[in-house]
Amino acid sequence: MKFCNYLCDMVTNISTSVKRIGRKRTEKIADVVIGWCKTNMGVNRRRKSPISHFCIKGSKGPDGKTTFGWYDHEDNIIGINYTMHKTLGDLIQTIIHEYVHSMQPVVTKYEKLLKVYGYEQHPLEVEARYLAYHNHYTCFKENEEIFKNILT
Repeated sequence: MKFCNYLCDMVTNISTSVKRIGRKRTEKIADVVIGWCKTNMGVNRRRKSPISHFCIKGSKGPDGKTTFGWYDHEDNIIGINYTMHKTLGDLIQTIIHEYVHSMQPVVTKYEKLLKVYGYEQHPLEVEARYLAYHNHYTCFKENEEIFKNILT
């Protein structure tokens, strides 16, 4: 009952806590954000299969480190660690960040650039962080009622 009161009484905004919303609600939020990304950022038609996603608790990325999310270019899948995000804004940023990777030439350029720049200064990572940061609020505002319905 305590958890229901927590969800039902909260006001949905970009700072809304998502620490305890669970996998199903995170999946629904990811569906909305990825739909927004497709509409506003386009779709990479070079991929063999349409982009998909999954949410997992306490997951590790391909490098074995605990991570907020990752993009698997071989299967065109975004993985989301639903226990890592503090706020709705954090979750939206992660999904947009990973979606940006689906649009980038990660197969041909990611590893080469990683050797030169490292992770923090990697041009594809810098671009993904920039686009996620500058678009997450717009995505939230354009889908605010949907997010509210998912979270209540």
